Amino acid sequence: MTDVVAAMFPAEGNRDGNAELLAATGMDTLEVLARVQASDVDEATLDALRITVDRLCSEYAYVPSEQLVIDGREWLGRVADLRHRRLTLTQHREILTLAGWLALLVGCVEYDSGDQLGAEATRRAALSLGREAENGEIQGWAHEMRAYFSLTTGDYRGVISAAAAGGEVASQHCVAVQLATHKAKAWAMLGDRRRCEDALACGRKLVDSRPHPENVAHHFVVDQAKYDYKAMGCYRILGEDSTASTLAQEVITRTPRRPRRGVGAGR
Repeated sequence: MTDVVAAMFPAEGNRDGNAELLAATGMDTLEVLARVQASDVDEATLDALRITVDRLCSEYAYVPSEQLVIDGREWLGRVADLRHRRLTLTQHREILTLAGWLALLVGCVEYDSGDQLGAEATRRAALSLGREAENGEIQGWAHEMRAYFSLTTGDYRGVISAAAAGGEVASQHCVAVQLATHKAKAWAMLGDRRRCEDALACGRKLVDSRPHPENVAHHFVVDQAKYDYKAMGCYRILGEDSTASTLAQEVITRTPRRPRRGVGAGR
């Protein structure tokens, strides 16, 4: 266990999770693990787990897949085990939600690594956790994953179906923007300019109506730059190179330079 913690929270660099945990909760990682193993779960432990889950989701773009999937699975197992402890109804729902986010992250990294069957199984688990927690946002991202899987395999009708299913449960969340851009790209690939532009207009309206997110590094957050990047791809498919170039400049202007791990990071 100590090796896993050391791998996840090294002393140097951007992965100094202990400093973040100590600042926010007064606990380091080893104390959080000890509390997770206790019979009761208090609010301080849940706060520490929330910080850990957010941190993992924010590391998606630059931590190597092989490391992130190990970390994600380790923490998913720990959080899932808490379901069997003495919990209030609110705590039970929170644990399901945290497990849902971790399952989404693990599924994404599994897909990046070429494990399509594992990724689909994990995606389904995340969808189930979202339903049990009555969390529309997690359900929406599970449908977004199906849309993305379909997009990368050329199943464009499957993309449209998954985007519609996600929109039904998560229309008020930022994932709705991502679903709109996936739908737009599918229509572009199918040669339907009008429906592509309609979907892009819907995505633009959604992203413009939302406040700028506090943590744009979080993988399950969609901001203006991410929307512009997706829209740029659609306009390139449509042959609108001038519009695509304008959006590319917007993306460069809006997006800070940060390390990326390459495979899947631009998802």
